Amino acid sequence: MGRGILAHGRATHIFGEYNVDSHANVAGNTRGTYVEIVGNGTGGSARSNARTLDWNGNQWVAGNLVAAGGSLTIGSTTITEA
Repeated sequence: MGRGILAHGRATHIFGEYNVDSHANVAGNTRGTYVEIVGNGTGGSARSNARTLDWNGNQWVAGNLVAAGGSLTIGSTTITEA
């Protein structure tokens, strides 16, 4: 879903624009590294990802992570916005 996206591997959801294709060498019936990729590139020669989520639930974000409720819990630690 989106514009200029690249999708290889099975069961991967990719949306946004001009994502980095981490699955280029993966056969179509094999899982790639990520279950979800959000592309935020600006063109075919300027690809980038805003967010990726791997099959183990690990998530990477390119920008800031903002908690809607004013706090963020990581493990047993809660960080509250001042």
